[in-house]
Amino acid sequence: MLRRVLLLAVLVTGASAAPMTYTIMGIGSGSWNSLPFTEASFTFTFTSDPATIVHGTPCCGGLDSTPAGTTATVRVGGFGPAALRGDQAIFLNRAQQTAGIWNFDSQGSLTVTAGQFAGADLTTAIAAATGTALSYVSPISTSTGGQLYFNSVHDVYYSQQPGIVGGPVSAISVTPNNSTVPQDTTQIFTVVLSDPAGASDVGGLDLLIGDAARPYACWIYFDAGANTLAASRRINWSPPAPIGPSGSTLMGDACTVDTTAVKVSNAGNNLSLDLPITFTFADNQQWSIYLAAWNKENVVTNYTLIGTVTPNDGAAPQDLILLVTPQSQAKPAGTRIDYTVAVTDAGEFHQPVTLSADVVPSQSGNTTQLLVSFNPATLAGSGTATMTVLRDSSATPDDYAITVAADSQSILKTRAVSLRLDNSAPATELSPTSGTGATQIFTITWSDNTPMNTMNVLIAPSVDGRNACWIYFDVSGEGADGYPHRLFLAGDDTTSWTDAGDAGFAPWIPGTANASNSQCAIGGNGTSYDSDTGHTNGGNKFGYHTLTLPITFKPAFAGTKSIFIRSSNAAGFDSGYLPKGGWTVQ
Repeated sequence: MLRRVLLLAVLVTGASAAPMTYTIMGIGSGSWNSLPFTEASFTFTFTSDPATIVHGTPCCGGLDSTPAGTTATVRVGGFGPAALRGDQAIFLNRAQQTAGIWNFDSQGSLTVTAGQFAGADLTTAIAAATGTALSYVSPISTSTGGQLYFNSVHDVYYSQQPGIVGGPVSAISVTPNNSTVPQDTTQIFTVVLSDPAGASDVGGLDLLIGDAARPYACWIYFDAGANTLAASRRINWSPPAPIGPSGSTLMGDACTVDTTAVKVSNAGNNLSLDLPITFTFADNQQWSIYLAAWNKENVVTNYTLIGTVTPNDGAAPQDLILLVTPQSQAKPAGTRIDYTVAVTDAGEFHQPVTLSADVVPSQSGNTTQLLVSFNPATLAGSGTATMTVLRDSSATPDDYAITVAADSQSILKTRAVSLRLDNSAPATELSPTSGTGATQIFTITWSDNTPMNTMNVLIAPSVDGRNACWIYFDVSGEGADGYPHRLFLAGDDTTSWTDAGDAGFAPWIPGTANASNSQCAIGGNGTSYDSDTGHTNGGNKFGYHTLTLPITFKPAFAGTKSIFIRSSNAAGFDSGYLPKGGWTVQ
C-alpha cells in the first residue's frame, strides 16, 4: 500500500512559492504496525514548496525531488490516518518516465511509470497518471510509532496540483456524548463533522469505542465516497457493506451495526452520520469514544476524544485478569520452557476458566509445530497454572509469538508472550578479511534470523586481550552495562574497559563512539550500527544487521595480526573466539 522515496538537497531554487499537493492512491497488500492487510485502498498526500525542489542528488543526478522529510500523510483502508515520519519525498525521473515516493537520495518505496512524466516536472499540474506500479521492501515510518510495508500494489494513480486542496475535517460532536446503554439495546449515535471545503469534501471517518481492557470494542470505518461501512473484529476488517436497503449487519468485537438503518445527511459544511449501535458485551465500565476523519485529499485529523459511553449488563460487574510471566524468553531448541499463567477473579466473576495457546512463527515458511500444554488445563476461578512449551532440537530457530487464551462462559481474555529458539551462536561475516595499513573501516554483519546479544572483536597476534585491540559491543543492552548499541575498548592490561559510547542506530541516530588505547583508536566519523541493512546480491536483499567500525592502529602495534570475533545470544550460545581474517598494521 504505501511506499516512499527520498533525496538530499544539492540544488534548490530560490524564494518560496505556492505549495504543491502530490497524491498517490491505489490498492495494495502489506502490513501496518505488524497487522496484515489485503487488497486495501490507500492514499498518500504530500505537500511541498516548489521553491525547495532538489534538481539532482548525490545518488541520482537526473531526477528532481522534494526535500527529505516532506510533509506527508497516509490513509490505508481499515486503519486510522497517520503522518509520515522519516526522510520521505516525492521524486520524478523524466528519463525513466517514473515518479513516486522514495527515501531521499536512496531507494524507492512506491513508483509509477507512465509516459506523462517524460516532459513533466514537480512544479506544474499533472492529471491522474497510471501505468506500471512497483512497491519495494522498505519500511515507511508513521506517526503511530510503527511502520508500514507493502508486498504488492496495483491500480496506482499519481497526480499533482498547485495549492493545498480542501481543508482539515473537524469533529464537532457525538450525540449522546455521555450515556449508559443497556447491553443488546440499540442506541443511535449521531456524529457531526465539519469541512471548510463543504460536506461533500469529507472523505470518511473512523469511530473507535473502547477502554484499556478492550481498546477495539467497537471500531467502525465510514467511506463517504463509496457510502459504505466496515467493522473491525479482532483486528480484521469486514468487507464494506452498503448503507441503505441493500445493507447488512456488521459485527465488531463488542458491538453490531445495522447499515440498513444508517443515515447520512449534508448541510453546508457539516456532514451528519446516524449510527445504530448495539453493544453485544457490557462490563459496566466507561468506554471512550474517539473519532478520526479525513477529506478527499487525505488531509487528516487524528483520533480525538469526543465522548464516553457505559455499556451496562444490568448485573454486578465481573471480569478476570490474565497474566503470563515471563513476558519473553530465549532458549536452546530442544529444551523445556515453562511460563506461569495467573488468572484472578475480579468483581463477581466465579466461573471455570479453560486455558489454551496459539503459536505463530515470525518467518514465512517455518513449519515447526511447538507443543504447548497446561497444568492444570482448567482453573476453577482464580489460580495459577504452568504452561510448558516442548520441541526437539530440530525446531527452526525463530521468534515465536504465543497467544495464551483464558476462556470462560462469558469472558475471553488473551495475553501475548514471545519465545526465541536458537540452536547455535550467531554467525558473523567480516569485511575486509585481510589487508594492510594503519586505518581501516571494518564491517561485521549477521542475519536478522540469528539475533545477537553481545560481540567481542579481538585484533591481536593470538587469542590474548593484553596489549591488543579488544572491542566489546553490547548489541541488545542485555550485557553488564545495560545500554544497547554500546561500544567498549579494553585497556592495555585488560583490567579496565573504556566506554567508547554509542555506535548509533542507522539511519536515525549517528554513531558517537570514540576511544583509544596504546594499540588502536576506535570509532569517530563513520561509526554506525544498522539493524536491517540491504545487501546487494542479484537484487535487494534485506534482513541483516551491520556494525560499521573505523579503526586506526598505533605505530607501536605494527605487524601481522589476526582478527577474532566472538558472538553470543540470549539463548546462551557462545561461539568463542573464531578467526575471521587478518590485518598487517603498518
